[in-house]
Amino acid sequence: MLPTTFQFIIAMLASALTDRLTKKMADMREEQRILMELWQDVSGKKRLTFTPDQRRRLTLKGKELTAQERGACCHIVRPETILAWYITSVAIPA
Repeated sequence: MLPTTFQFIIAMLASALTDRLTKKMADMREEQRILMELWQDVSGKKRLTFTPDQRRRLTLKGKELTAQERGACCHIVRPETILAWYITSVAIPA
């Protein structure tokens, strides 16, 4: 077992890294919200149209996340949509 001091240092580093990642995620979510608002203003559409390659890329990245992570991260596509695309891509490979 590691000495208590070393465990404390590791815990502090892990906490600091988690805090930084949380702040980065919040920033990225806000940027995404602003981009979606701009898209709606310019196009008049609330939904984005994705190419098959874009769907595949979103599906591969989204499938690696847990359900909770998908709920927190996925804002341009609903988490359920990512799973549906995954099922479709597995059932009907390109």
